[in-house]
Order: sequence, then structure tokens, then C-alpha cells
Amino acid sequence: MGRTKSLASLNDCTDATYRVINTPLYSAGESSSYKRLLVRVTDEDLEMALEILCREDMHSKKQEMIQEELNIRQRPERITVKGAWADSFRREWEAVRQAARRSQRR
Repeated sequence: MGRTKSLASLNDCTDATYRVINTPLYSAGESSSYKRLLVRVTDEDLEMALEILCREDMHSKKQEMIQEELNIRQRPERITVKGAWADSFRREWEAVRQAARRSQRR
């Protein structure tokens, strides 16, 4: 029954959210491709996917990974980079964050 609710709610979600929910998550060694998918998706899409997965009332690795990505996005200042290229990395990271914000506003 819970599965029917989830499928019904998929009619209202974006393509990106649908991909986050339905992309298969293989072994832990192959989860890096799933993480790359999560990085490319907007906050709204991740939150919607997490909400839909939570409606299933099942604890899953996907939910953990989505929540982890959202937590990283909320606290990017905790990412510490040491070395000569740290300033360059921080500028690039800020540019990526601003681009993500602009794409979310559209």
C-alpha cells in the first residue's frame, strides 16, 4: 500500500527527484556514482526525494546519503582544505554554491 502512495506522489515530482528515488544503489563500492548524482541535484529536489522515501516508512541507505548531502550543503564552511590551493578551492566552491542557488530560483 505504501508503494502506491509513493508512485502517486511521483507524478508531482521533477525528473531530477525521480532519478534520485529510482536510480539503483548498488554495493557500497559503487555508491560513488549515486553520490555524483546527488551533488548535481538541487536542494529542493533532494528534499522532495527524501520526503517521498520517508513516506515509505523504510530506513534506507539512499535516505542516509540524501540527508548527508543536505547536511554538507548547509554547513560548507566545515569543509577544510589545507595547502597552497586552498584559496582556489574555496573560490571555486563558492562559485558552485552561487550557481546552485541561481538555478534553484528559476
